Amino acid sequence: MSIRIHDYSCGDILSKLAYRRMWSGLQNLSWALEKEGLDPNVDAIYWPEFSITRNRNRWNEGFSYGAFVCWNPTETPFVPISIRPNACGTLIALIPRISYSELLEIIVSWKNSAYFEKSHTKLAPNDLSHRNHFVAFGSSPSFSRNTLAIVHTCPSYLKKPDSTRFGLYPNKTSQLNSIAKIIGDKNAILRYIIGDEANLYLKEFFEAEEISKYSRVGLIESILGQKVKILANETHQGIGSNYFYLGCSLDPTSGIILGNDEGAPSYFITDFLSLKQILRKSDSALRIADVANSRVCPHGLGVAWAFEGTSESIQLSNKTIIIKLTTTSGIEHVYTNPVHIPIRYRSGQIAKKTIDLLEPKQQITIFGDFICKL
Repeated sequence: MSIRIHDYSCGDILSKLAYRRMWSGLQNLSWALEKEGLDPNVDAIYWPEFSITRNRNRWNEGFSYGAFVCWNPTETPFVPISIRPNACGTLIALIPRISYSELLEIIVSWKNSAYFEKSHTKLAPNDLSHRNHFVAFGSSPSFSRNTLAIVHTCPSYLKKPDSTRFGLYPNKTSQLNSIAKIIGDKNAILRYIIGDEANLYLKEFFEAEEISKYSRVGLIESILGQKVKILANETHQGIGSNYFYLGCSLDPTSGIILGNDEGAPSYFITDFLSLKQILRKSDSALRIADVANSRVCPHGLGVAWAFEGTSESIQLSNKTIIIKLTTTSGIEHVYTNPVHIPIRYRSGQIAKKTIDLLEPKQQITIFGDFICKL
């Protein structure tokens, strides 16, 4: 078993906590590959926003957020369904310049139109209110004649099964769980599928990815009542036959780095470095040749603990994961669910570190001034 970690994280207390937890998931991934007679070498890249996942089931099974993980390709597809890819992503669109009052009128009219109930995109109201999902409108000096729109969401129904689909989340579907293999120890288990079942799951995921992209386009065009110019529409939770990515986009046509904390702009970037070029900066190499030339753009939206911390630990008690975080003043906080950890966004800091890492040839600041957000 060989696990190689390329760590570009911020190194704050939640990054360190995520590192501890992700080690369990990567160990199980490597063990499962070896058990199936496949190459157990695993490479993991932790991006500047690398932090805890706020999906409790993903966390319990040993995975964090803000990472790209790969292993050597084989003729036998192998899919670790414990990572729960939901095909979430971000769209950025260009529309004719619109005033705040006009936009407010459009949004009020749209909200009163029962769009979600009749929409062919199958988005539900909570698909926008879920954690950091949103639609926003803003401006940029680079697009002075236009207003920019950004959509960050995905249809939640894709996680669940129906008569033709497994569903993407193992905790939402007994059918998927019934074909999954399990490996692990007291710290975490890995659920995975292999062979023909893995091929079916991948086919379903790629279809879900297209539905998710279509939904984001349908949502913004429904709000505005017009076609829009799409600058980017990228997935940042995905999977393939020998890789997965959480909080970043694989081979995007362009990159978006979100800004979700007060006063932090978002960025639209193009023509940035490949994985091989990025790792060369730190004198390390990616052993997985088929993705070495890929470009991976982190979405730059990481979370930090709401307090200043000095130490972190993870313990196991009767199969319950106990998280202990200690503040600089020595106060210990205890959590059993990562969702309950109070957070703040640190996207301003992360955006700068991500851009320095990717070295894009073009970097456009967007949403310097939000018009509104819903």
